[in-house]
Amino acid sequence: SAYYARWFYMGILMMALATVISLENDSPNLMHGLKWTAIFVAIFTVIGIMPKKENGKLIFFKLPEFPERFWGYVAISVACLIGTFCLIKYVKNKKLFFTFSVAGVCVITFVYAAMFIGTGKSHSYSYNQVVNMGIKGRENIHLPDIKDEFYRVDVYDGMDNYPMFWNKPTIQAFHSVVPASVMKFYPSIGVERGVGSRPDIQFYGLRGLTSVKYLLYDTSKIPPPYIPGFQKIKAENGFNIQENINFIPMGFTYDHYITSKTFNDFNESNRDRLLLEGMLLSSKQIQKYGNILTELDSENLPIATDSEYEAACKERAKNACYSFVTDNHGFTAKINTKTEELVFFSVPYDKGWSATVNGNKVAVEKVNVGFMAVKVPVGDSKIEFTYTTPGLFDGLLLTFVALLFLAGYMIFMSYLRKKQPKENDISPNKHTVFVDSFEKILAKDAYIDNIVSKCDHVAVASNQQVPSEEPPEPIAPDEPESLENQNNEEAEQ
Repeated sequence: SAYYARWFYMGILMMALATVISLENDSPNLMHGLKWTAIFVAIFTVIGIMPKKENGKLIFFKLPEFPERFWGYVAISVACLIGTFCLIKYVKNKKLFFTFSVAGVCVITFVYAAMFIGTGKSHSYSYNQVVNMGIKGRENIHLPDIKDEFYRVDVYDGMDNYPMFWNKPTIQAFHSVVPASVMKFYPSIGVERGVGSRPDIQFYGLRGLTSVKYLLYDTSKIPPPYIPGFQKIKAENGFNIQENINFIPMGFTYDHYITSKTFNDFNESNRDRLLLEGMLLSSKQIQKYGNILTELDSENLPIATDSEYEAACKERAKNACYSFVTDNHGFTAKINTKTEELVFFSVPYDKGWSATVNGNKVAVEKVNVGFMAVKVPVGDSKIEFTYTTPGLFDGLLLTFVALLFLAGYMIFMSYLRKKQPKENDISPNKHTVFVDSFEKILAKDAYIDNIVSKCDHVAVASNQQVPSEEPPEPIAPDEPESLENQNNEEAEQ
């Protein structure tokens, strides 16, 4: 049920294009495509019939998570197959074929949209959850907005993207466009990262690492979620709100580093808490910054108890940025340190980031699997991170060059159409009714028009009187009977 195939719409568009090309063919074999489509529909139908186990018993027709949706799709597919078969078999007139095809597509589009919206509502959250608690939550949930302070919000077992409606940063999000580093980080600590970021509350070290200050959960949740250091402060808009007394401000330093071996050998479910004890560095980074940090003793690693977690949070918060402000281009942070330090930011690493410290450009290090850090000197430092989309300039340049080529192509084709109008005609009907010889006759009307145009003594002048007596028979080309018979067969096909 977690199979994720929406990106295959590109393949569907290619199939639609193949259908268009087939319809423009002189004699398309539409039954061939219909046959294979029916075979695949039958295969998917069999999948829906297959059984699954519930309470030790095999139950048929319930393998899909939402059977009514699945069988609705099957019904629409079968209806489309039947409609297409009738079109191919019984509608020979091109104009009627086009009219019925477009009408059928419109009807199926409406039916599918109605079913999709209806089943979506029946399997989704309630109006109260979506509108009152979500969309209108920004007006009814009041969290502190302190100048120069940044924090994230966590929602336990709630609808995706609640905090996004409230304009609050969050770690719980359904978002397809994320840096690749996020996809590497979550699995490294034992969190599944599919189409969304939904870390379970058992990974409470992640909450400290990513500067989560508030946890919200539905007031109907009994018992409430437990995370060390989170205490209930109030209830608003159907949510209980807990505050994290172990909150670590965004941008903090470490005393120790850990190696990849130490990290990989540690219990996966506790690695999020290990990352609060030491910064994970690569071997090259250890050589580069080994004079700033000392290695965490691999023989006496913490066992990740609640008390050790709380102590680690307090240590990290001691030397954290006193200001962190975001803008449309990145963020600016300020920190005061007694020694040279590596300042860690739980912002996903991406090649588009660049940074300066006190106006001087510095290297952005990828640490803790998928986040960023920069080196700062002794004293007060202003750190500025700026993001530029990788390849943006190259893409704009290629687009400009492509426009020049397109303009040149259009000018050249305009010249050809004027010089050789027949060979470069762009009539929309050229591919279906254009006839330049008897061998290319496509329809009965085109055949008759061609015969008439070849008759030398047919009156064509508008001012010429048509004689009352029987007109002379037109002079037909050689072997007209065999040619007419051949064309009739083609017209029938």
